[in-house]
Amino acid sequence: GASRPLRKHGKRTSTWLLRLFFALLLIGVVSFALFAGDPPQIQERMIKPQNQAFQTWASEISPKASLLLIFDYQAGYAQEMALIANPMLESLVNEETEITILSSSVSGKLLAQRLLGALEIDRGLEFDDLGYFPAASFGAYGLANRDPGAWPLADLPEPVHELPKEGYDGILILSDSDESARSWVEQLSVLTPETPINLLLTAQAGPLLLPYWESGQVTSMVSGISEAASIAVSEEKGTSIASYWRAYQAGILMLMVAMLIGAFVVVERTPRDQG
Repeated sequence: GASRPLRKHGKRTSTWLLRLFFALLLIGVVSFALFAGDPPQIQERMIKPQNQAFQTWASEISPKASLLLIFDYQAGYAQEMALIANPMLESLVNEETEITILSSSVSGKLLAQRLLGALEIDRGLEFDDLGYFPAASFGAYGLANRDPGAWPLADLPEPVHELPKEGYDGILILSDSDESARSWVEQLSVLTPETPINLLLTAQAGPLLLPYWESGQVTSMVSGISEAASIAVSEEKGTSIASYWRAYQAGILMLMVAMLIGAFVVVERTPRDQG
């Protein structure tokens, strides 16, 4: 029942005008970078060696090549992978290309249909689906089957899928995980040592897989939107991904400017201001 003093709310300060100004500035700069202007020019020296290796391999492959595409990324990365893979596949895939897909993701077939269906080709692509291959699970089952006496496991499933061993002109692994992509590279490089293996990766999976290209186990690799945009612009196709990347860079730059201004410009408040 103690009495409480009444709290008087202070007048709203004018900081909302400052926030509105920076919000409109950020939206305007990003929109201009996204929808206006010509795509940036990429010099050849700016393209990384592993990206140049992909361009070389793609230029030498036959139009009637047989390709194996391994879909090893989750649905949450579908948009990023589409931006990375579409410009790369447009230089490889045509109506005469024989495409085989293999999925280590439960939604791999749907992701393949969405990705291949977005390619600008006169008629729809047809591909052979080898099914769902849970690489990690089959590896555990293989270890358990090595010595049944030492591993008394009941109701052990039998692996009915086999990895393809030959008959392809190239293998492309589309992945968002360095651990999963590493297992594919190590298995396929042994099963098909003469088949070029190429990696199309999200940005976070690239750095840890770079040693596989440096050691020669991988023919080429493209990691992240920035590398895909460099390749697309150098080949004068894929202006949309270049615009997306330029807008992303402009947005990051504006956020850095806003943080610097906020660090040095402090709105003075009086003891009467609340909130």
